[in-house]
Amino acid sequence: MSKDSNQKLAEWAGFRWYGEPIYGPGDGTPKGWHNPRGEACNGHPRFSADIKACFEWLVPELSMLGIGVTITIFDRRQLLWPIEGVQASLCRLRDGGDLEVKVREDIKGGDLGEATALALCTAVKELREKEQV
Repeated sequence: MSKDSNQKLAEWAGFRWYGEPIYGPGDGTPKGWHNPRGEACNGHPRFSADIKACFEWLVPELSMLGIGVTITIFDRRQLLWPIEGVQASLCRLRDGGDLEVKVREDIKGGDLGEATALALCTAVKELREKEQV
């Protein structure tokens, strides 16, 4: 996933870039990236490679929109190892909507966490394109 796509996910999740200090009551807001809680941070997460950041920032945003997340791990012989792929599924939980997005990523000897993060981020990207959320 490109740097630009990660930045769009960060902005969608509530991360903000302030190019200039913003002054108001109190000390003002310093220049740089700020997380959704308003705290200054050292850039935004690289969501497509960081499953922890996905569950900290993206999944709660999806939940507030009434969208459920399901992660499915696939293996070759229904054994625990070797894992061959992971699928992220998003579906609307309310209003009986028919929205469903599924993205599968192959592990290919890579990291399960990164593959899961990439599948989830790609699903969110597709959801945003489909639904304009």
